[in-house]
Amino acid sequence: MPICYLVKRVLRHALDCSKVYVFTSMSILLGSASAHAQSSVVIRLDTPKQKIVMMGADMERSAHFLQSAKNKEEIIQWVFKDTEGVLYLRVAFDEKQEMHRGQKDMTYYDEQVASMQQIKAVSPQIRFWATLKTDYDGYGKNNNLPDWIYTGEGYDGGRYDPSKLDVHHYVNFLADYLQHMYEKRVAIYCLSVGKEWSQVINAEKASQVIRGLQKECKMRRIPVPIFIGPSTWGVRGGVKDLKDIQEMGDADLYAGFCSHQYDEPTENDWRQFVQLSESMGKFAFDDETNLGSGGRTNGEEPSITSPLRVYEKRARTYRAGLSGEIFFENWSRGINAETRSIYFRRGQNARRMRSYWLFKEFTSNTMFGSYIPTNLSAGAQELETMTFQKGNSVTIWVMNRGQGEVQSMNFHLEGGA
Repeated sequence: MPICYLVKRVLRHALDCSKVYVFTSMSILLGSASAHAQSSVVIRLDTPKQKIVMMGADMERSAHFLQSAKNKEEIIQWVFKDTEGVLYLRVAFDEKQEMHRGQKDMTYYDEQVASMQQIKAVSPQIRFWATLKTDYDGYGKNNNLPDWIYTGEGYDGGRYDPSKLDVHHYVNFLADYLQHMYEKRVAIYCLSVGKEWSQVINAEKASQVIRGLQKECKMRRIPVPIFIGPSTWGVRGGVKDLKDIQEMGDADLYAGFCSHQYDEPTENDWRQFVQLSESMGKFAFDDETNLGSGGRTNGEEPSITSPLRVYEKRARTYRAGLSGEIFFENWSRGINAETRSIYFRRGQNARRMRSYWLFKEFTSNTMFGSYIPTNLSAGAQELETMTFQKGNSVTIWVMNRGQGEVQSMNFHLEGGA
């Protein structure tokens, strides 16, 4: 049971009392060696920050593999029924739907559509977020789109050329995808037109694609998705794209902005991304975050330090102002070595790993809540915290970056109703 849950239970009970609460002797056993002095956390309930409006799962690369699990119905139940707050699910659009112009193969999506339909049956409110599948070639020369849409080269050599993207062809490609999903009764709610490929689909090209797609969808009488961009590989690249969008005056084309964080951004990098988003009246998200499930461990449970590190990093992004995230690959995708929070091999039963339970706890007590700033005493500087209020419940996450054991903590809740 994560320490955040122990704290949450005490606070939920106490919120019915008065405006200031003090809790002592709350043991945190995440380290060893010498003990810290008594630590205290001050939580100001009357100064809430950003709303949390997005929590989601991801099967961009694993939708097909879900169909091979012996207990796929249980997996769907675990992620989309048992876990409160999972409102979004990331899915893929893929160059393979039409590698050669005029030769469409929408059956390529059959397994993804089957997974989407089965998930929607369990969670009718689910919102599908479609993103471009990228990196087919280990960041080699292969393109992320068919050659008849983008005639330039791929990653290798840095020879990106946005002028070689045929916007008209790309719009029709995307409209075909949206129409197919609509006809299969799994309509796409939101779309990112250029995930990770902003060297080619830059801010200017993305705007052209979005405007063209809006017109094409209306002409075909299919729902127009909302657009979330730029969905960049790194936050610093995202900052550049947001500045370009702002300078062009195209903020109204977007419902929100997002980025991955593979460039190891600082908290200030994220804060700049958030502030630019807010200056255009939009929320900011991370659309591909780590569950701390362990990576290449062949199904072995990783050390507890793995999820602790990612939640420690998560605390910094929410302190910078993030309003939600999509958790990357909630279950296995057919590469046996790569452990996920729900792990299985083809034809076998899936099992839930430690990172699944943390994911469940986090999303259930965060979505539709508010981030609450916390102040730590001088004796708690090796701790990382994040606090969320949802209704009359407050959840505090506490991660120990150091080696010392925290023997007791005071939690001060001030300014509550």
